[in-house]
Amino acid sequence: MSTDESYTDDPNAPPPPKFYPVLYRRLRLLKWLALVGGIGMLGGGAYEYSRSLKLQTTGKQTAGKLFSNNEVATGKGRTSYRVFLDYKPADSPTTFRKEFVVGKPLYDQIVQNGEATVTYAPGDPETSAVGDKLPVNTEPLAIGAGLLLVSAGVWWYQRREWQKIHAYITGG
Repeated sequence: MSTDESYTDDPNAPPPPKFYPVLYRRLRLLKWLALVGGIGMLGGGAYEYSRSLKLQTTGKQTAGKLFSNNEVATGKGRTSYRVFLDYKPADSPTTFRKEFVVGKPLYDQIVQNGEATVTYAPGDPETSAVGDKLPVNTEPLAIGAGLLLVSAGVWWYQRREWQKIHAYITGG
């Protein structure tokens, strides 16, 4: 029997479905990496989201004094603006120094005034954010959802292909 012949005696039988073992192994790896990465990103994103909501609802504000500032060229014409602020929570004898990455307008305002508003969590003063408007970072949640969709899409594709192979083998 030559390799071009079908395994059935029926000349009108459809050809067998294509099977690519290397592709399926790579897709299986992609599926699991996307699943684990998506769950991790959703978990980390949920933590950051709840942290920022906690700062917005229960956070206390204090004045932070500018210790130092710098602009860092991050490549491709982009610049990162960093400020180091010293702030002392009202109910703590300790003064904290923390680095904040801020946008250009807030950076210019802080450098011009020499101080900024720092919002901190009462139970954990190191958990803090700078500025009057606190950012809510939802990017990790979106990335995690996207990775889970990729994993589901690969699972759906693999299931469809295996169903074609199963139907061919069983004659269904």
